Amino acid sequence: MKETGDINCEMGWQTYLQTPNHGEEITLDLWPTPVRMAKPFDDTFMQKLRDDVAYLLKPGAPGQSNKTNLWSLPDLPDTMLQVKKKMEEMCETAFRQHCEMPIPPFEASKGYFRAVAGGSPYRIMPHRHSNVLGVALLYVTIPQENPGNLVFIDPRAGVNWVNQFSAYKKIRAEEGLMIVHPGYLIHYVEPSNVEQGMYYNGRLAIVSNIHRNHDEWVKALEDNDDKITSMTSIDF
Repeated sequence: MKETGDINCEMGWQTYLQTPNHGEEITLDLWPTPVRMAKPFDDTFMQKLRDDVAYLLKPGAPGQSNKTNLWSLPDLPDTMLQVKKKMEEMCETAFRQHCEMPIPPFEASKGYFRAVAGGSPYRIMPHRHSNVLGVALLYVTIPQENPGNLVFIDPRAGVNWVNQFSAYKKIRAEEGLMIVHPGYLIHYVEPSNVEQGMYYNGRLAIVSNIHRNHDEWVKALEDNDDKITSMTSIDF
């Protein structure tokens, strides 16, 4: 993925595209879908994280309900707070370089566990996270015999998938792997071991939706009203 040293795009409007100089040819990657991956934590941290979240995963504990926002729970362990901070940092790096409108910092707004115990198949069918800017996840515990693949579907309608493009991109789940991607990107989970089917016993991930604070966003638009007007209209 293309890196950028300055992710503040306050003046970097992308509505006007670069044109080639005389005798030059350029390729423009229009409307990219940024997916960023990292393994930001070492094995010691990951083991401490597993120990720290155990109390949230006990029967009847708040972490068992997807309706619970993990980030709103009191007295979260420091490891969880570091995961949240890293998710936000990766979203800033992945998404902001593609922005045009001014936006406030990204926020991890709704966190929850995806926990799979033994006994029942685990089905995550193709879906997207509607009305969110991004999605972040960290694989905490992954079974080695059938870790599962995270599969992305090309979001570009009408693309010719006959030979030059693949409709799918797959990422094999690994412990400690963190991934962020836009909320509009359709994704699902498939078995990496077809003989095991959809049984991913002992699989645990932390997932979070990514938003922006509405009040801060409105203020950013107000503060940059002249620049936004100049980008989206032409005065006659």
